[in-house]
Amino acid sequence: MANHSKLSDSEKYELIMKLLRKEATASELSRQYQVSEPTIGRWRDDFLDGGKQRLSVRRNKENSSELKRLKVELAEHKQLIGEYAFANDFLKKRLDSSI
Repeated sequence: MANHSKLSDSEKYELIMKLLRKEATASELSRQYQVSEPTIGRWRDDFLDGGKQRLSVRRNKENSSELKRLKVELAEHKQLIGEYAFANDFLKKRLDSSI
């Protein structure tokens, strides 16, 4: 069974920031916080992946607003096509009945 760290989230954050700022090596932090180096590596990767995901969310929000605008525009175009089709059918029937 895996050992679970007793470090708080803020302690993990502090550890990862020290690593990323190169204030200490992974082996130094491992000894200081009594956490294995692979665990520190996993935390670092999770931290960086979280940052990537956050940036992606912002981009997705921008894409979402553009998608909503395009859906509204598409609905307007469908409405116009329907109106033109109705007018076209009406004019065809008037023309057929006058012949």
